[in-house]
Amino acid sequence: MPWYVVTRLGVGIETDAFFASGALPDNKGDCETPLAATHDLGEQLHVNATPTLVFADGSIVPGALPKDRLEAQMTQSEAEAAKKAAEGDTKKTTEADAKKAASAKK
Repeated sequence: MPWYVVTRLGVGIETDAFFASGALPDNKGDCETPLAATHDLGEQLHVNATPTLVFADGSIVPGALPKDRLEAQMTQSEAEAAKKAAEGDTKKTTEADAKKAASAKK
């Protein structure tokens, strides 16, 4: 499955061997599918929307954003992350920060 990388220059797609070659994976189809663990991690991190965006400053925004708001959020979060780094503040986003971001989206 490809994964998407959002950068200041736009969205780029990284591909794995399957998408590069078109060859199916060499397995019997019996690999683990950790759905319960993935679900639990999502709950622990308060990820309850697709997509959930996590920005450079640790802010979390559930759901998609229009391009102009996405670019503004990226610019703001980069500035905030740089400011925190300069101040030596490496505090991680707290549950309260996540809830604040979620309520701001509504």
